[in-house]
Amino acid sequence: MRTANTLLLLLVIAMIHVGCQQQNTLSPAPALEADDTEADRLLPKLLRGLPVGLVGAHDPNPVNAVFEDSMYVWKHNTTIRSVVGDVKLIEFGSFVWTDAGWYHRLADTPEQFATIYDCPNAELKGGVVYTDPSSWRRQETLSGGDALWYYIVEDANGKRWKGTALVETEATLEPAVRDSGTYTFLPGLSSLQWTGYGEVGDYSLTGQLKVSSSHIRFAANTITHGEVVADMRSLHHEDANLMEHLKSPDFFDVERFSEARFSVSGSTPIVNDTCTVLGSLTIRGTTNPVKFAARISRQGERSTVTGTLELDRTRFGIKYGSNSFFDDLGDQAISNVMRVEFNLVAE
Repeated sequence: MRTANTLLLLLVIAMIHVGCQQQNTLSPAPALEADDTEADRLLPKLLRGLPVGLVGAHDPNPVNAVFEDSMYVWKHNTTIRSVVGDVKLIEFGSFVWTDAGWYHRLADTPEQFATIYDCPNAELKGGVVYTDPSSWRRQETLSGGDALWYYIVEDANGKRWKGTALVETEATLEPAVRDSGTYTFLPGLSSLQWTGYGEVGDYSLTGQLKVSSSHIRFAANTITHGEVVADMRSLHHEDANLMEHLKSPDFFDVERFSEARFSVSGSTPIVNDTCTVLGSLTIRGTTNPVKFAARISRQGERSTVTGTLELDRTRFGIKYGSNSFFDDLGDQAISNVMRVEFNLVAE
């Protein structure tokens, strides 16, 4: 009898084991094929075994939705930084969490990374933070979810490293009361300061510009749109001869192009009074996309926007004295990079 009971027990155990195996090998829902369903493992298979060499983050995180153009939008930026020195990106993308596990939503190329993160040749310099300012989720329904951004890079010795950044998008709508309306900039209290540099040594020149008609609109804790217009005729430097040269066709050609214009298309969420502003800049009739960090201070009916914008003047057709276009300039060469510092007050 004892032998029979033992055999019966073994048979039951075997049947349970086979049943568990069948349950574990069931395919997930056809609509979403999971990357990995292995129990007790958090990371997707693609990322396992690689050492961590990058630090990724989303800001804000968690993030609530805003409602724009009949869609729910979760607005955040995404940053990545190498902590193992200079590396070259091999692949980046994202996973989303489903009932079946991680679903590999996107795998993208180094060329895409170079464009989105403003990282030439997808070569990350050690310690430098690279940012995707509009890493946003959009959908027609208000529902939460978790996503995992990933990055795979290779160092000069051929060793591969990984970095990850998890973001929580909540099924919560940002309160409409955070829409604080349109502000108009005050020319008398606002200032633009420009700085140009010599290509050799530490030579630099600094002057001022005046702001004319400009405005900005805040909604749902972001900048939704706006415009800043600089009066190029107001370009000033204490050296009168230099000032006239800067106004000439060699540089800004002020007689033909009396205004420079920055059109704001949006921003990342304002977190700790800072955000990344997106838009297009027009100088000398040429328009290029730009983005820059800005600090926002809002008190009652008054708002102040401050920050620094670095730009390549040659992209706007200002080629005078540039080593990129002229040879044998020596110490007379002028850097392509110019800096604009702004302090804009609005109410």
